[in-house]
Amino acid sequence: MPWTLDKLSFVQEDSLPQSVIAQNRISEENSELNNDRTVTNPFGIGLRVVPRHDAKSDEADGGGVSGGLLGTVVEFIENSADVSEKMAVVQWDDGACDTYKANCNGDFDLCIFDMSSLGIKHEGFVCCTCNQDPILGIRWNCLDCKETSVNLCSSCYMADEHNPAHAFRRHNSADDHGVRVDRRNNTEEIHARGIFLDAQVVRGRDWEYGNTDGNSSGIVTKITFWPGSNAIAVHVSWEVGTEGTYRMGPDGKVDLKCITAASGGLFYKSHLPRLGPSPLTSPDVEQSPDEPVTELKSSSPAGEQENSLVKSHDRSICPLCRKSASTVRAGLQPHERAKGVKAWRSSLHRASISGDWHLVKSLLADGKDVDQRDKFLLTPLHLASWYGRERVVDLLLRHGANINAVDRLSLASLSKMAFLATDNSSGFNMLQAAVHEGDYPTIVAASVYINNFLEQMDMIRTLTSARSFPGKTALEIVSDLNKEGHANIKQMYLDQKKNVATVTELHKCADDSDAEKAVELVLQHGIDVNIEAKGNRTPLLWASLRSSSLFLKTLIDLGADTEFQREDQCTPLMMATYWNNYMAVYCLTGLGMDADARCNTGHAALHFAVMKGFFHISNLLVRSGCSVTLKTKSGKTPLRLAVQNGHKHLVRLLLENNADVNMRDESNPKERLFLVRGKEKGRPTWYYVMVERSLLGLFLKRTHGGRLDVNNFGTVLQSGSGMPPSEAEITEILNNSNEFRKDSVGKTPLHIACEIKDENLEVVDLLVKHGGKIDARDGDGFTPLQTAAILGKIQTVKKLVELKANVYLTTNDGKDAADLAQMNEEPVIEEYLKSRMSPFRRIWKSLFRD
Repeated sequence: MPWTLDKLSFVQEDSLPQSVIAQNRISEENSELNNDRTVTNPFGIGLRVVPRHDAKSDEADGGGVSGGLLGTVVEFIENSADVSEKMAVVQWDDGACDTYKANCNGDFDLCIFDMSSLGIKHEGFVCCTCNQDPILGIRWNCLDCKETSVNLCSSCYMADEHNPAHAFRRHNSADDHGVRVDRRNNTEEIHARGIFLDAQVVRGRDWEYGNTDGNSSGIVTKITFWPGSNAIAVHVSWEVGTEGTYRMGPDGKVDLKCITAASGGLFYKSHLPRLGPSPLTSPDVEQSPDEPVTELKSSSPAGEQENSLVKSHDRSICPLCRKSASTVRAGLQPHERAKGVKAWRSSLHRASISGDWHLVKSLLADGKDVDQRDKFLLTPLHLASWYGRERVVDLLLRHGANINAVDRLSLASLSKMAFLATDNSSGFNMLQAAVHEGDYPTIVAASVYINNFLEQMDMIRTLTSARSFPGKTALEIVSDLNKEGHANIKQMYLDQKKNVATVTELHKCADDSDAEKAVELVLQHGIDVNIEAKGNRTPLLWASLRSSSLFLKTLIDLGADTEFQREDQCTPLMMATYWNNYMAVYCLTGLGMDADARCNTGHAALHFAVMKGFFHISNLLVRSGCSVTLKTKSGKTPLRLAVQNGHKHLVRLLLENNADVNMRDESNPKERLFLVRGKEKGRPTWYYVMVERSLLGLFLKRTHGGRLDVNNFGTVLQSGSGMPPSEAEITEILNNSNEFRKDSVGKTPLHIACEIKDENLEVVDLLVKHGGKIDARDGDGFTPLQTAAILGKIQTVKKLVELKANVYLTTNDGKDAADLAQMNEEPVIEEYLKSRMSPFRRIWKSLFRD
């Protein structure tokens, strides 16, 4: 039932006029950076660069570099036969090093992220935002502000300062006439990753400072310049307590590499200058240096042509509604709207407009209502979609933003337009693209939000110009493919067809929340208000997903049974909760509907709300008096689900409403059951392995590559070649085993907080401060600290020790947390835990090991 939109989305480029594109090409030719006859030499050691293309297919063989990773040019190599041909040697921030085209037969592999190492200054130009005087590196000049001269430095330009809808010209040097680039609100942003503030680093290939780092890792605390040079340097604080400043390019030297990359914010890669001269290109070639044609070091195989259309969909969905958005803005008279609206807009509205993804995420994490409205009933989703903030749209949708929320003119932000608007570049709409990819969760969402879903699947065709499946319907596409998910989509279509065939006119009123017609059908035509469609779906159940509270209340006033359950025992309240229909939940809880009713999996409405991160619906349910300690059939409480999904605001809400912080779930041995596939003597082989709890961290590391002897990590329940038995068969073996029988004593929420992939120290802190037993043992005898040590959660380990976790406690077989860290090859954690022990204990452990 859950769904997300993160796999699928559209890119709809707003092309510049051909005359402008042609002028840009000429400008690129005459630009300082792309013409080695000018004074500024682009081939400078120390340039910070990014790859021109994502090399996703190359990553499998080690040749790929992701598009947002930064590197430093450390050397240029010339062709002795043709000095105009150059190759650049790049030291990537993660330690990899390779050679790329800088000007090889007019081709290039790299874009310049930072030109400051060239010493370029734009005298007489001041950044309008940060007041950098003069502007260093690249200067960005606004073309739309003709009355005043607006210039930005690269940092401010990439941070969306000034108006992102304005056109800009890029000036690579003081003498450069500049190149016009596309408007930022129409351009994809990419995350810069590498050695930035807070990156975790170790010594790199050019290290020459002895053992001053203690052969440990350190954290970057400052970005600066190397003394006597324009090249970048970084200041690092090492774990052993020492500090120092290190080179990132001077004289082609790079002293560090990162083991945990930090974010350098977002940037527009297609707006960056290319590294190396480029000949005049033909009129049908795009100006952007980021065209998705080839990948670093290899070209895309012809067989991948079919998948290229979905690669172009790897963004969020708001460009689909850009056309309708302009109509909306015109109808609402923007100058009049702007007059008093600022006072009515919240911080979340403003962050959604500006595209500040991190601020939006922080506000949502603090419990801000994702569907809050301003003076004109506009939600953050309306505003983010109108202003082209694709990443913010995606984030809001992930947090349950109502895709059908309407403003005072009854205009939805995305509505079915998100699924049905055709992307001209691929020839597909979102529904067809989701079908092509086998994206079952998105198809489920489409079936809810599109009134005529079956017709759209069966009748609407892709464009005849589509590169794949031209002139085909979604149903024809899914019939010809057999990827993972396609079988589920086919079955869902057939089930939906059967369901819709049994739907009455009263059910159909829910599509438009037509309360007047519903009253007419019941009172004048005698239709039973509880008439059932297939699956025990009454009109109220049908409407609870997305209809208005007024329509639901009308059905209830006409006698609709609020406790009626579908065949899976889901109630209207559960359906409204799952699909984030806040007003429907408000209506149903206000009428006294049983909020503790459970479906056939044991989930109540609160379980769904917490699992999906819906703070305000969760708060509504809690205030209505629902139980905060109900368990699902798998033994999961709402608090456990909130912790598991990292929803700290919901953890706080539940704890403040008397959730039992030490209530255990039910132990499940299947958590340690793994199917391992490999080769033995050249033959494909499979193993079902019950992994030892104390070796789980090391096992997970080894399964990511390299040789693995499964017998060293636990008990092999079954093995063989060919097709492995189903999970159900193995589960039966488990259930019949005395050795692995289910123990009723499970884990506390604190244990779960120590297991989740993304460490969440605030959740750990909340649980302990609300009475969570920091040294509680689970059914296998492990404490939260031992669990974190096994799984390599260094920050969680430090937080638990700070909160007074006992580092001396041992497991049933006598191993403490430091021993477990050592067994799982976590030396940093091992040494840290030893440092928290008494000197006598450290000596004893050292002697014991020897």
